[in-house]
Amino acid sequence: MTGTPIDAASTIFAALAGVAAVGYLVIKFRERAGAESAEHREVEGIADQKLMEAVSQLGDAAPTVRIAGVYALADVADRYGGAYRQRVVDILCGYLRTDRLVRDQHGALRYQLGDDGQPDTGRPVSRDGAVESTILATIANHLRLPDPYSPTDGQLRGDQLWCGCHVDLHATHFTEQVDFTGARFDQDVTFAGATFSGNAWFDMASFAGRAVFARVLFRGDAGFEHAKFDQKAMFVGATFTHTAGFAYVTFSGDAGFNHATFRQAAGFSHATFAGDAQFDGVLVCRDAVFDGATFKQAATFDRDLPANRDAIFGGTATFMHATFEQAAGFSHATFGASAVFAWAEFDQDAWFADTKFSGDTTFNAAMIRGDAKFWRATFSGKADFDYARFDKDAWFTRARFDGEVGFDGVMFKRPALGMSMASSWFPASLKEPGRDLPPGAHWVTDLPTPAPDPD
Repeated sequence: MTGTPIDAASTIFAALAGVAAVGYLVIKFRERAGAESAEHREVEGIADQKLMEAVSQLGDAAPTVRIAGVYALADVADRYGGAYRQRVVDILCGYLRTDRLVRDQHGALRYQLGDDGQPDTGRPVSRDGAVESTILATIANHLRLPDPYSPTDGQLRGDQLWCGCHVDLHATHFTEQVDFTGARFDQDVTFAGATFSGNAWFDMASFAGRAVFARVLFRGDAGFEHAKFDQKAMFVGATFTHTAGFAYVTFSGDAGFNHATFRQAAGFSHATFAGDAQFDGVLVCRDAVFDGATFKQAATFDRDLPANRDAIFGGTATFMHATFEQAAGFSHATFGASAVFAWAEFDQDAWFADTKFSGDTTFNAAMIRGDAKFWRATFSGKADFDYARFDKDAWFTRARFDGEVGFDGVMFKRPALGMSMASSWFPASLKEPGRDLPPGAHWVTDLPTPAPDPD
């Protein structure tokens, strides 16, 4: 049934009204956009003015004015957001990178006096400590996510955080304690060449981008426990003069500690290395703890060829229950005290060629599923391999044992039919008369599958 002329006219008028309404909306949108653009330019102008005023305060001679400038800069970032966050972070980091230490008339640094009345070269004099502490606290607070289990009073909103900003603090000399506990860095962060005169805390921090701590000098305690590194973590050439804590750290990318120096204890217990773990040429003067650590890719504690420096463990080095899923290299390493690899698991080759074991050494109940290479290794103390298991070739060629040796219950997989028993695998002084194995060890054709860990 067709409509009447009145119905048709109504339809036409409705269509024309719709077109007119759309045109009206377009006009109003353009007017609104123009007004908003003008308003945006006005707001941006106000923000820029406040930013310049805050920077001027930061450059004032009075510390109290500089501190006010820090809070004013943070207010600009919090209030106007967007690109102002990165600009404020750049300004604050740039301020920290400037030389703020006190020097004498000859340009030499002045140092605080130690307990013995002599200058303590680890504590340079700074008259900017209050400003530095304010900046560090401001940055750290803007890098911590709100705690849902704590009162919200005083906490920053999610849109006020600076986690997405790039943080560049290379070559900065920190005279105050640095606390980035629980901080979240979503972009690259660099502290390359920085000096921490006090303690530096990065426990439970997360690094989504590259984290660069190369050549950093930690004069106080350094804490990274439970931290997470999603990409490459570089501590190449870093120096830790006090305790360094990396327990339960997760390195999802490569972890570079080549020729790093630990003058006190280094703790990596239960750390997870998902990428390559590079400790070539590392120096640990006291105890090194890697108990329960997991190495999913290559783990190297070998000689650092560019620096021509061997890995050295001055204190007790423990790798109890550590798991090496790929090749593990300790060639040319020196263990100055006890070396403990009890219950460690090597899924691939284990290299200990030319390694020096100066103290007691234990591989008790260790499992090496790849080749075990102890060529020219030196055992100056007791060497305990009791109940260890070697699934493939075990090479002790020209190894030297100066102390008591234990191979009780050790299982070596018998070579395939037609292959030599390779009497050169063990030095003559180590072999039991009439056998190619040390006393207490035995060949097996098929090694049993290990029982599951009760834990």
